[in-house]
Parts: sequence; C-alpha cells; structure tokens
Amino acid sequence: MEGSTPTLILDNIRNLSIDCETLKNKLVPAVVTLLRRMPNLDILCTAASCVNLAPEKASHFGNAYWKRQNLPCNHELKELSLKNSYGSNEIEFARYILEHAQNLKKMAIVHCDVGLRILIELN
Repeated sequence: MEGSTPTLILDNIRNLSIDCETLKNKLVPAVVTLLRRMPNLDILCTAASCVNLAPEKASHFGNAYWKRQNLPCNHELKELSLKNSYGSNEIEFARYILEHAQNLKKMAIVHCDVGLRILIELN
C-alpha cells in the first residue's frame, strides 16, 4: 500500500526495563504497543518511583483487557520484575503474565510501601 508505514518489529530485543512514575492509565496502551513489537522478549522489568499517586489513576486496566491484547512475548518471556506498583494496572498485568506466559521461570514483585517482596520461582 503506497504511503503506509510498515510496523516496526523489534525481534532482537530480549531484555527491557521500563522506569516510570507508575503504570498510569494513559501509559498502558503505549506499553502494550511496545510489547506487541517485541515477540522474543525474555526479561521484562518495570520500576515505578515511590510517589503518592491516587490509585484510580493507575487502576483502569483489568485482566480482561490484558487477555484481549494476546501479547506475542507470552511465548518467550522467562522473567518479570515489578517494583513499586501503585493501583492495580501492574498487578493485573502480572496476573495475566502468570496465567499466559508459557516459559515464565521467575516473577518478582517488590512494593515499597510495606517493604514487601514476593518472589515466585516456577519450574
């Protein structure tokens, strides 16, 4: 098609770290677009700064939303690390990955408010 831009596939990226304030509602679609272009992603880390943010600003996207995305990285992702989540967007994303990532070996969730660290090792 003349004038159309081909979709950029980043199939050589294996490790991605995202540092942001939090996975705010307005940021989720951009993250989904990025993850769709990384079918061979092995390791994903997100780190949010510990700020006081109203949870409703980071709690719009539930498990049903993530399931509809059918992310291609589900076939390769081996590790997921979430640091300092606010709201439920990150937790719902983690639940989706836990249910659908076929090769997931390790998931770490660190929450700064209570110093809670959850580490899940999968065989």
